Amino acid sequence: MKRSCLAVSIVLALVLTACGASAKAKEHYDLGVKYISAGNYQEAILELTQAIEIDGKSYDAYVQRGQAYIALDQSDDAIADFRTAIALKPSEISAYTELAEIYAQQGDRESFDSVQEEAKSNVGESKTEEVFSTILVSEPQWKAEPYLVCDGIEPLLADSGSRRNVQTPYQSLQEYSDYIFTEKDDMWSLYDISGQQYILENQLTSPANVCLCGDLLSWDDDAYYMNASEWSRALSDAGTSFGNRGLTHGHGSLSFYYVYDADNNTLYETSGSGGPAESILVNTPTNKLLAVQKGTLVDETQDAGGLTWYPDDGTPYAIASRAGVLVTDFVYQDAAMSTEKLIAVQNGTGNWGYVNETGEEVIPCEYRPILHYGHNELSYPAPELFGFVVLQDESGQYLVKDVAGKTLIRAGQYEKLAPSLQQNCVWAQQGGMWGLLDLSAFL
Repeated sequence: MKRSCLAVSIVLALVLTACGASAKAKEHYDLGVKYISAGNYQEAILELTQAIEIDGKSYDAYVQRGQAYIALDQSDDAIADFRTAIALKPSEISAYTELAEIYAQQGDRESFDSVQEEAKSNVGESKTEEVFSTILVSEPQWKAEPYLVCDGIEPLLADSGSRRNVQTPYQSLQEYSDYIFTEKDDMWSLYDISGQQYILENQLTSPANVCLCGDLLSWDDDAYYMNASEWSRALSDAGTSFGNRGLTHGHGSLSFYYVYDADNNTLYETSGSGGPAESILVNTPTNKLLAVQKGTLVDETQDAGGLTWYPDDGTPYAIASRAGVLVTDFVYQDAAMSTEKLIAVQNGTGNWGYVNETGEEVIPCEYRPILHYGHNELSYPAPELFGFVVLQDESGQYLVKDVAGKTLIRAGQYEKLAPSLQQNCVWAQQGGMWGLLDLSAFL
């Protein structure tokens, strides 16, 4: 009898404790909701967090705290709370709706569609479509409505010698942002965006490049020698900002290579042209990520070059941070188009992806090169410009991803896309015509 009474007492105590805890959690929850109504979101988060610590299965507390995080523009925390709420009650629609609203405002159609499909499976198709039909996903806005008729567009590339292991100085090209090359029927033209006029129309068999000296370089030997003076005169008459020689035959420019001394775990910078030069230890941060090969030390004292490092031909690439520290293994077939945020890397399949400062392959090697380089008919991926990259997938569709790998423009949303040197913009083709899309709202 005593044991039965003891058991009853324990059960009663547990029930009373649970009731007390539940009452305490509700008290914090109610206060949190009150703070949200008053616009005091920090205090709301504190109260709702206490409610969650007492009752970790409170669906409503997670949803309310997620809403408070949204009000403070802490979308990552909000997404985490809505995800937890969905895991607790997958058949409730509200957390899916809140999550979809975040992705809609970010213009993240891919994630929005994923949440919608998840809600259809767990909540029901009819109810989901009824709720989601009221949510509008943000889309890029036209800075310049489609007006330009051509097959393709490319920005002005900088020529940097062999380009095989070269960090392309795109940021130095901002003064040329008003010029693009357009392609039509396999011929290329130089186009002035501001003046909306062609300067060299259907004159080139490949895009020309900008030398660091300011010249516009042609790699079309026969056409150049026939038309050099006429082309340069056209550039001058149009008031372009190219060098004194206007358009000249491609002469290359100074290239820098980054070579790794495995024995001493040291990275060196060496000139790839312009004569022998003593290697320079990279001991201060650069303005871009570095493509690195293992190399050989050569004594060129007889040529007044001193001890110089040269990359070993055919060896794989690693990526180094801007501080000169290796962040990947030597696993890539090629690397190019480096900025301070991303560097393009090519794997054994010939496809390209992008690596960040920490060595993470944030955009996997699944994409084709989309830019041409007249000399030796090379092609390269687009550089990261303004925090995003233009890509082409294996099916030939174009898309845009940001430096974290998030999709800003989904594959097939536009007929074609091309990088632009206009601030936060990308070229997009719609209905056979090209215009400029402004992605500022998504950055």
